[in-house]
Amino acid sequence: MEPDIRGVIERVCVAYGVTEVDLMGAGRTHRTIEARGVAYYVLRKYRGQYLREIAVLFKRDHSTVAKVLAHVAKRLAEDDTLRVAIMEIADAPMADSLAGMKRLLDIELEHARAVVARLESMSTRLELQMGTKPRR
Repeated sequence: MEPDIRGVIERVCVAYGVTEVDLMGAGRTHRTIEARGVAYYVLRKYRGQYLREIAVLFKRDHSTVAKVLAHVAKRLAEDDTLRVAIMEIADAPMADSLAGMKRLLDIELEHARAVVARLESMSTRLELQMGTKPRR
């Protein structure tokens, strides 16, 4: 296992209080499932690993990894605690370089845009329910 990948795995295990055996295994506890999803997300979004690489590493099908990544991305739009946990796990080695900082800022911008889009959608639905004309 590459040192960078090993570091992500170790930080996820520490953050979630799970063992590497649990993280890489088939365990289905809530803590293990969330930790595994965070590991997939950090490896994909922050480290640029391909779905197939993550799938092989965790002995999963690539479609399973894709489904978990979509679930984590959806939760990120709603769960600031999860977002902070992911940033803390991901940014340790990245923050040392300008490219790493740019990537972190790009991810934060992507998240902010998703939140704004969600809020605009909610606002429009609320205005329609109240019978007022949606503002644009």
